[in-house]
Amino acid sequence: METLGSKREMALPSRSSSQAIGAPTVSSSQAIGALTLSSSQVIGAPTLSSSQAIGALTLSSSQVIGAPTLSSSQAIGAPTVSSSQAIGAPTVSSSQVIGAPTLSSSQAIGTLTLSSSQAIGAPTVSSSQVIGAPTLSSSQAIGTLTLSSSQAIGTPTLSSSQAIGTPTLSSSQAIGAPTVSSSQAIGAPPLRNFTIPRRKRGDGKALLDVCLKESRDYSLIQTTLNESRLDMGKEISLSWQWDDVTLIHNEELLREFSEKR
Repeated sequence: METLGSKREMALPSRSSSQAIGAPTVSSSQAIGALTLSSSQVIGAPTLSSSQAIGALTLSSSQVIGAPTLSSSQAIGAPTVSSSQAIGAPTVSSSQVIGAPTLSSSQAIGTLTLSSSQAIGAPTVSSSQVIGAPTLSSSQAIGTLTLSSSQAIGTPTLSSSQAIGTPTLSSSQAIGAPTVSSSQAIGAPPLRNFTIPRRKRGDGKALLDVCLKESRDYSLIQTTLNESRLDMGKEISLSWQWDDVTLIHNEELLREFSEKR
């Protein structure tokens, strides 16, 4: 005769310490098709471990069979990337970047951020050379307004050596400029001195009258006799400032006047 206790034991599956099949309570060894998982292995379970979770749910700490979670070595086709390499993932490691917007510190190709070595097609220029840029180095300037300290060609600012066709002149020479240096004066009426011997009274006054009468440009004549003493002393000294044509003409008059007397 069977008791009520023995019938209940045969109708319900016993829960041993080894395995549980189709039961909600799971032992500490393995669980197949159950909601609660052990710490050793999980087959087709939704719980994930604490290592990594890529496109899956939760995995155990050892292995997962049939789950999309990957180990800590490599990640293929997953958004989370390990520290070694990243293939087709948006997160990039510190070694190389392939097709990613973030660039490393070595080189940048086709991006706006440039390294400290060279710049290709970028607006930022290094300190060595400038090609077609408005900023120039300290060596030479080609086709720009800023000039170096060596020479100035066709610019208003001139160096301290020479000035060609500019209004500002150096201290050496002045060519075609209104400002004249302290060495020479080109195109200015020169000051000449001329002395002739006196032969008779009134030679000085007569000579002055001849020069003034025969001069071609009266505005440039500045003829003076020495101390205005026309009839004193043995010689007559004259000084004048004429243009070149008048000067040559008056020198001829002085020679003729001296010879006639």
